[in-house]
Amino acid sequence: MVIKTCQAKLHEAKPAPPATQSLAAIVQTYPVQLPGHRAERLARVKGRTALTMLNWSGSVPTAVHVFTVLVHNAMQYGQHDTCASPPVLYGCLSTTEAKQLLIDVTDPNPRFPDFDNVRAGEGGGSLASLLQQQLIVDLICVVDSERRGKTVRTVLSAEAVSP
Repeated sequence: MVIKTCQAKLHEAKPAPPATQSLAAIVQTYPVQLPGHRAERLARVKGRTALTMLNWSGSVPTAVHVFTVLVHNAMQYGQHDTCASPPVLYGCLSTTEAKQLLIDVTDPNPRFPDFDNVRAGEGGGSLASLLQQQLIVDLICVVDSERRGKTVRTVLSAEAVSP
């Protein structure tokens, strides 16, 4: 199953998470397609390319790491048990007027168990760890309107992320 991510789809979901409503306007986007069998490797390469094209002023290694963690999680937890082959993932890196970096990864599984605890930085998972270390400012999950998948978004701030 292939689910494409796009900014409009994330913002069309009702009701929108509170953090989504407070984000600054998006200035630039860089969409990325990640075939399942090479998704993590391509996330590192395409992530660096995207950050260069977006002229991201924050920490590039940190942003690439966050993107790779999202892709890894989507590959590990974001596919249905019935999938015979790894899904094609779609990502989008965007910058905002407030110098934020939004990293979206869409996968075909609408479930995100224990999202509230992960968002609070609780637990030992990779995303909770990134929040605990304050490498990401926020974590948002939006299930698509037909419940065929979800988009997980991290928000990074150029000021909050050390080089």
